[in-house]
Amino acid sequence: MSTCGNDRRPGCGKEIDWGVLADGTKVPLDRGAPIYRLGPWDPEARCYSIERVDGYRVSHFKTCPKANEFSKKAAAPGVSRRSGRDAAAGD
Repeated sequence: MSTCGNDRRPGCGKEIDWGVLADGTKVPLDRGAPIYRLGPWDPEARCYSIERVDGYRVSHFKTCPKANEFSKKAAAPGVSRRSGRDAAAGD
């Protein structure tokens, strides 16, 4: 068990698990976040029928309010975060 955040960057504090992709990339996963498969739309009830799918987890990057602080794309301290397009425009 782990929590979102570390000694360098405070996270949201939510409990997470870690998974590893085939290429070795580590992925934080929400604990117990249910996944649902949408069925057909019911026009009378004005909603979808749903079915819970067990054995799947949601990437914590999708639910964490501080996810952008942990992105590998986030610039190091003191480095401009402007995109290449903005920099090219002389912004």
